[in-house]
Amino acid sequence: MRGQIQAAIRTQNSADLSTFPDGSVDLVLTDPPYFDNLSYSELSDFYLAWHQSLGIAEGAYAAPSRSAPMRANLAVTAKGEEGIAEYHRRLAAIFRECWRVLNPKGICVFTYHHKSAEAWHALGEALARSGFRVSSILPLRGEGQGGLHSYEGTIKWDAVFVCRKNGVQPEGEKGVVVVTKQAIKAAAEMTKAYQLRLVGEKRIGFRSPDQLNLYRAFVAAAARVGSLTPRSLPLDAALAMVFEC
Repeated sequence: MRGQIQAAIRTQNSADLSTFPDGSVDLVLTDPPYFDNLSYSELSDFYLAWHQSLGIAEGAYAAPSRSAPMRANLAVTAKGEEGIAEYHRRLAAIFRECWRVLNPKGICVFTYHHKSAEAWHALGEALARSGFRVSSILPLRGEGQGGLHSYEGTIKWDAVFVCRKNGVQPEGEKGVVVVTKQAIKAAAEMTKAYQLRLVGEKRIGFRSPDQLNLYRAFVAAAARVGSLTPRSLPLDAALAMVFEC
């Protein structure tokens, strides 16, 4: 053996990584909840009985206190402004913790897709307030060709975000999250380039919903905390005007 690789596995809320020192992590690889697409905690409860029988989760299943932590679930389960605002706040807190534990040369990688501009607004604002700079976005086929949940408007391609630390972390909620008009134009051009490259391959199906998803990913990635000028728009307004590339 050339050497040993040590690994530590911890189960805890991702908004509190206090057991990790600042700058101690090389790679954050995650998959944040897609806004309101899936009820993750409810789905994980299905497997809890097996986890308890294997001794990797506390029992007994009949005890209500041993169910999956529904309140810790980040996905939006309560519709309305309050639920959406909570998703914004908690996702931003998670990204800030990821920023804190990542070393200066480390990277944070995650995938995201959603059909609503509201979901992209939450992600873009959380990123902008985290201190991360998106260095690259790549489209990646995330769904198979079949599936009972698939239909004409289903998004099949994820947007893969590669993020790096960008200087000093912004101070919480201060400032407005904006996107320049030039960045919106560049987002359209980058999406169009992928469209021309992939749309001819019918087998992989880079369709209109996937193109719109990628367009919004580029716009959200360009968001910054700053102030409004004649050359910029609030992030939510920029995403609302994105319909096609």
